[in-house]
Amino acid sequence: MNEVEADAALYAEITELLNEQRVLLGSDRRSHDRRSYECPQLVAPYDGESLPRQDEFRPERCNDLSSCGFSFLTALRPAHSKVVVALGQVPFLFFVADIVHVDEVESEHGPEFFVGCSFRSRLDLERGFPA
Repeated sequence: MNEVEADAALYAEITELLNEQRVLLGSDRRSHDRRSYECPQLVAPYDGESLPRQDEFRPERCNDLSSCGFSFLTALRPAHSKVVVALGQVPFLFFVADIVHVDEVESEHGPEFFVGCSFRSRLDLERGFPA
């Protein structure tokens, strides 16, 4: 699969996740590229080589989702530059994402970190590498 096909496949999968959320929440926000995606998703640090172990994934409160990336809120500042995220419902879709910015914010839960991520690739966990 070439880079254009891979980008198209990634966009299609993210669009499917957004449609799934729209059905679950009964909302339709097609006019916006970045959509609210306020639900817990599993996030783990990624070193770029070894896939995270199951016990490394933590539920984090996602904030929004687009075809290019997502954001989430977390109590601890990330100590890494990449993450693996499990999106959607079981069976999850797994993606590698670069952390592109981290901002300290004040929320109803106290001080937190708003983490913005850019999708890099989808993971095929059966094969152990990006799809």
